[in-house]
Amino acid sequence: MTLINKVNTIVCFTIISAWGVACHAQESLESVVERLANSASIPGVSAGYIDGKQHVQLATFGQANSKSELPVSNDTIFQAASLSKPVLAFIVLKMAQRGELSLDQPLHQILPYKRLVNKAWAELLTPRLILSHQSGLPNWGGEQLEFKFKPASQFGYSGEGYVYLQRVLEKMTGLSYQQIADKEVFKPLNMKHSYFAWPQNKPSNIALGHTRSGFQVERETGMSNAAASLHTTAEDYLKFIAAWFQPSQLSEVMKNEAFSKQITSYDETSHVTMAWGLGWGIYKAEGQHLVWHWGDNGVSRAFTAIDAKTGRAFVYFANSENGLAISKQMTLRYFAKSQAIAKWLGYGQSDSAIWQTERLAYEQAGKGEYIKSIANFEKVLSEFPENQRVIKKINWLKPLVAPAIETPQIANFPKEKLAGFYGDRELFVEQGKLKYRRGRGEAAVLTPLYHNTFKVGNFEGFRLTVVFDESNEPIKLIGLYENGHSDESPRSSK
Repeated sequence: MTLINKVNTIVCFTIISAWGVACHAQESLESVVERLANSASIPGVSAGYIDGKQHVQLATFGQANSKSELPVSNDTIFQAASLSKPVLAFIVLKMAQRGELSLDQPLHQILPYKRLVNKAWAELLTPRLILSHQSGLPNWGGEQLEFKFKPASQFGYSGEGYVYLQRVLEKMTGLSYQQIADKEVFKPLNMKHSYFAWPQNKPSNIALGHTRSGFQVERETGMSNAAASLHTTAEDYLKFIAAWFQPSQLSEVMKNEAFSKQITSYDETSHVTMAWGLGWGIYKAEGQHLVWHWGDNGVSRAFTAIDAKTGRAFVYFANSENGLAISKQMTLRYFAKSQAIAKWLGYGQSDSAIWQTERLAYEQAGKGEYIKSIANFEKVLSEFPENQRVIKKINWLKPLVAPAIETPQIANFPKEKLAGFYGDRELFVEQGKLKYRRGRGEAAVLTPLYHNTFKVGNFEGFRLTVVFDESNEPIKLIGLYENGHSDESPRSSK
């Protein structure tokens, strides 16, 4: 089946139907997207809605690229982040219904995973446990992975588990994950703007992410990652959602497996218990049965919720760290009394006054208004005195107040004397500018910030300090991170 009757807006009346629709009277989707994006200072949003009967509404707002002022269109490709995960679940379920894979088959029989330290527990892993986040693996880890708990004993959100399952499918099929996704999902569903790995000619209509301070950044997701690297459009993702309700794609038995509770997770902060199925979060209450997922790649965020019975659903993508601040309001537009999902996730929402104070503080920091920014962060801290993120942000900003009246010492030091290698870090002079590069990463211009510390390109959460010996010779670099961490690199050669 194909999606038909695509229009730009949807009228939503004040009458609450059996579907639980809750929204502003006669407000179009386009108007809602614009209003919510503005409320959260999100540069660009792409959203879509499907009524379960193949009628689709699409709406866009703002800019995909704030520097070039490229507007968001229906064809703008966004990072889907963890909205990638239901795609892997869909592929596994299709293979299972063809008899190529069992949901309860031990995966070590197909591919022993060398990254897993505890080999006995590794033998317990199955597609079901990984897709329902019962693997016991960390969300992300290093080259060697330690289990956080015994598989099947509790819920623990894990991207690493999905990567392992991806490797299993690649071993079984002899195909790359992009080729698997093309075969099982993208081509059958006519998803023309969806990728896990870029083709040789990378599309130009890609939305670039923005920090909470408003800076645009470009973050590549690297190789195919079944847990996080999907790039797509709202229209394409609605095609994917619709496929879950098409018997030609997925049987009722397999769909019910995915949409049924496999495990529950209790959040101690919100006191909300949420169920998890295969690739989906599950919310059953107030006469509703919703399946949902969120995406968070830092500066790119996304959210979707689906009525498991009717297929009625919405999805939106945002190119900002503020993107999930509108998830509750978007969900309530279509599904009444669904606040528990936002509470379980724990992201601040733009309809909160204290969140707006924090938003303003970030924007002031981005403009260099450090005193005002610190004052507003302190207002947030007065409401949430144990908020370590805000405490670290205040400490990060305080050294920036002095440079307004004080020239950084490092500004007068000869650039050429700083140039050299510091472990895998390098300082070099190019066209009169001091630049920094780590490993094979891109070079970034260093700007004196305070004392012996540099700002590194447009990175907000990273700075570089030079340490000198008694002879005023540079002997090491210290990387400073906004979260309070630091790392050192002794000078290895001049």
